[in-house]
Amino acid sequence: MQKKYIIVCAGGFGREIFHTLLCSLVKGTKKGAIAGFLDDDPGALKNLADRYPPILGSVNDYSPQPNELVFIAAGTPALRWKLSKLLEQKTGDFATVIHPDATLSENVSIGRGSHVGWQSFVSCDVTIRHFASLNCNLTVGHDAMIDDYVEVGPGTAIGGHCHIEEGVHIAPNCTIAPGVRVGAWSKISANTAVMRDVPPCSYVVGVPGTVHRDFFTYPDKLGFSPKIASGTPDTVLRTR
Repeated sequence: MQKKYIIVCAGGFGREIFHTLLCSLVKGTKKGAIAGFLDDDPGALKNLADRYPPILGSVNDYSPQPNELVFIAAGTPALRWKLSKLLEQKTGDFATVIHPDATLSENVSIGRGSHVGWQSFVSCDVTIRHFASLNCNLTVGHDAMIDDYVEVGPGTAIGGHCHIEEGVHIAPNCTIAPGVRVGAWSKISANTAVMRDVPPCSYVVGVPGTVHRDFFTYPDKLGFSPKIASGTPDTVLRTR
């Protein structure tokens, strides 16, 4: 039976994932068909409906069918975490999406629900865990570890032996020096150079990067309240 891909969230990132999947199907790196989107906003595609497959319904109303693979195209780690917890109660079948023009070296491990974008390069012996998103035109050095829900923006360079912990959001055009550990649920501002280890739940900005520890002063903006000690989300405050 033919695989059917369902994209969660029909925003800009969701449409990028649609084109990546379409390119993969055309080039033969994946087989199947794109069934459509799940989105709580039935008008999310607005005037673009003639260019994309339909919105099939909301996430809450989704009932998995055989041979369906789901990809969560949420643009922030917090929302991707929240949606994954909801969808894991319904299905364990999540698509991993790798652009056919991305380059992956030997012994690269990629978990379910993760994404590697156009012209990105992942060096040897790298581990990318679940629901991580590596955007286009970036590099990941040898022996790096990318944990669950990490978001890496375009043009970023992550050095060898780096450890990017769960939920870290790295904005575009950043540099993470070799061997650096970035603590869970931290945010790295655009064009920042991270030269030293970063504590969990930090905000880092500048060249060289300066660490601020007040990133979670307003946790409701992210949709959850973090456990500062472990860097993992605790309580979902609201659905967005």
